[in-house]
Formats: sequence, C-alpha cells, structure tokens
Amino acid sequence: MLPLLCAATVKPSIKIVNGIKKSVEYTALFGVKLLTTIRLKFNLGIIMQITGRCHCGEVTYHAEVDETKVLNCHCTDCQVISSGPFRTVVLSKANAITFTASQPKEYIKVADSGNKRAQGFCGNCGTSLYATSVGEGDKIYGLRIGAIEQREQLIPKTQIWCRSSPAWLKELNTITGFDTVPNG
Repeated sequence: MLPLLCAATVKPSIKIVNGIKKSVEYTALFGVKLLTTIRLKFNLGIIMQITGRCHCGEVTYHAEVDETKVLNCHCTDCQVISSGPFRTVVLSKANAITFTASQPKEYIKVADSGNKRAQGFCGNCGTSLYATSVGEGDKIYGLRIGAIEQREQLIPKTQIWCRSSPAWLKELNTITGFDTVPNG
C-alpha cells in the first residue's frame, strides 16, 4: 500500500499579462504516485503595482491595487473633503501599502452611517491620500488616485452616492475646454 502524503508537491502557475498578475492556479499532487490532481483557482482581480506621493513629496508610498476596483464617490462628505464634485479612489488592502517616507496624518470623520473613517493626508502640504476604517479588523484603503503616479491607468468602473452629485456634472462635456490656461 502506498503512503498518502498531503500536498507532496504544490506547483503555482501565475498568469501575467502586461506585467500585471491576473490569477494564480495551484496544482497539488498527492501521494508518492500521482493519485489525483486538484486545481484551485484564486481570482486576484487585476493586480497593479502603484506608487504615490503628496504634492510636496514628504509622504510617499507604494502599493498593490486591484485596477478593477476604482470608483467615484459623490457623497457630500467626499465633496467637502476633496473640495470638488466627487472623489475618485482605488481600493487596496492595508497589508499591500507601504509608506516609504513620512507617515501621513489622520483626521477622523463620522459618516452619515455613524461609521468612523480615518482620512489620511500630508501634514505639510495637506494632500488627501486615503480613507480607511477606524479600529480593529481588516482594513481596506481607498487611495486617492490624484496622488498616484499611474492615475491615467486607473479608470473608474463604479460611481456611488450619485443622488448627491451636482446636476451640472452631467453636462460637463458640453462646455468649452482648453489643454492649458487660454491667453486673455
């Protein structure tokens, strides 16, 4: 009789497209002889390496983000905190972010839901960097794409709190636009 060994061999197969990790497939071989093959597929989304910084450069970071998790938030808190009609973020897990210079300062706000949210920003220049939950547990960070160097690649896929969006925002593409500041 053959001894049965658990996971005698585990072979990861990583699918990478354009330098981005798309998925990982594990093949586990059990026993001395090949008895069975089990394939487990973990959907990682579209993982992307990003770097970011505040305007003055005092706070810098690098992170892994899922480029399919980019959203515009039109809630009134985001409008006030960003001083704009909405705020665009990409989601990242806390353990996927590393601050490489000074640590950001945080302001704690209370949302309409009653939940506390930490708003991370540079204490020197004031650049808004992220929002995350307060307290224990797994944290998801909403990284502000304006502070991310690869922001052109982070295209919003979802919009939330649209009922709070200014009505004029829908007409924005109908007004005159310039590549830079016009003369005169």
